[in-house]
Amino acid sequence: MEAISALEHGLAPTAAVLDRAFSDYFVNLPASSASLLSMVRHDSVDLAASRVWFCGGQAAGVLLHAQRGWSGRLAAMGVTPEARRRGLGAKMVTAWLDDCRARGIHELTLEVIGTNTAARRLYEMLGFSTTQRLAGWRKLPTQIAKTGTPRNAEPVEIDPRALARFVAAQDPAGTLPWQIAAETLAQFGRPWTAWQLATAAVLVSDIAAPVITVRALGWHGAQTDLAQTAELLRALAALHPAHTWRAPAIFPETWAAAFTNSGWEPDTIDQWQMALSLRR
Repeated sequence: MEAISALEHGLAPTAAVLDRAFSDYFVNLPASSASLLSMVRHDSVDLAASRVWFCGGQAAGVLLHAQRGWSGRLAAMGVTPEARRRGLGAKMVTAWLDDCRARGIHELTLEVIGTNTAARRLYEMLGFSTTQRLAGWRKLPTQIAKTGTPRNAEPVEIDPRALARFVAAQDPAGTLPWQIAAETLAQFGRPWTAWQLATAAVLVSDIAAPVITVRALGWHGAQTDLAQTAELLRALAALHPAHTWRAPAIFPETWAAAFTNSGWEPDTIDQWQMALSLRR
């Protein structure tokens, strides 16, 4: 088993290995050059610090490393079906931890699908501990009709960087999951758009697409306003009633009221956020 940087391996070949590794995963996660490049931009994935692993000369696994300052994240890790049950996953993560120590990283985070007990046990064995549960949500067109149109609700489009500033003010310690942190949200532009209603704001994918993804929530003010966020989500759905709405499992379960109070239902997929301190 040996490894080279994903930068050396190349964008398209690395995406191809990721695609094979996630071809039979718990959720459908097709990988492409475009999706990998999006992770590089939005999630601060460092291709030079990421690794493609080989077994017998064949690309067998990928580990994507993301970094901001002294914080790092395991952005993705997968082993191709034909290379499994050889201990490659444990070797990949162990080598990554060594690399992170050498880079002077203090704190590491990752997310693992709730039903992926084998991966969770591996991370626990290597010292990670669970910090919180992350939930996903969805809303179908038939559910939008039931919730109706909110009164006096006129969402206004805002700069995604403004939403990022709201989140930064609400989360000065940087405890939010990586994918909805202020540094992540500031990287988004069209076709993603941000919308505000009173104190609440939301970032969504292409508003004209059949499926609209909610990527982030934020609040302008001194406290988390889940009631106003629910009003904003209802208003946006009412403006686009023929669309299916989804929110991936990247939101703290403590934010559930923002979704349930606007007629959303829990998704079948959840995640556990895990963390490890490398401070000496």
